[in-house]
Amino acid sequence: MICGYRIEGFIEIRTPPKLLVHVNNLLMLLAVSLLAMFMKKGRMRARMLHPMLNAVKLWAIAHLLVNGDLASILLFGGMLA
Repeated sequence: MICGYRIEGFIEIRTPPKLLVHVNNLLMLLAVSLLAMFMKKGRMRARMLHPMLNAVKLWAIAHLLVNGDLASILLFGGMLA
């Protein structure tokens, strides 16, 4: 997937607003904390069924917000699906 992402040329579908960079950073902090929750045992992990899956979904959504080219939409949309 990554090799296909790198080979694909830049075809712009949309131009995301600059504000979404800050939203992306916040969502990435949440995704990293969910991933860290997967590594340790505790009450929060017991309440959340699949913290690693949720972290990957949140990661994909965050990157879809700030990347508007075709290769990014295919890569991150595929990871989200």
